[in-house]
Amino acid sequence: MARSHTIISWAKYGGYKTVYTSHNCLIDGNFSVLHGFNLREGFKPSDFTIPPRVAGNPPLKAGALKDRTIDIQGLKNQYYEAMGFDVHTGAISKERINALGLQIVLM
Repeated sequence: MARSHTIISWAKYGGYKTVYTSHNCLIDGNFSVLHGFNLREGFKPSDFTIPPRVAGNPPLKAGALKDRTIDIQGLKNQYYEAMGFDVHTGAISKERINALGLQIVLM
């Protein structure tokens, strides 16, 4: 249930009109192909990082996000799980590849 809420939240935040589900999302295929390319080229989940300041380290001292930090690793894990990627290796599950019809491209 939490994964669907995360995807819906990202869709709203990005200004998209479509509500995405973990089973029916056209965009998933595009991200999965891109992710598969990155894996083929040797990238690992640990290669994708953001600057600590973006996550609120150190926290802001004023404003709407005062004293707030973001659990980037937790968000990344939720995203990987929702997309059908292995959290540790980044591998795309065979079930996910089949569900998106990307067998020719990613297998």
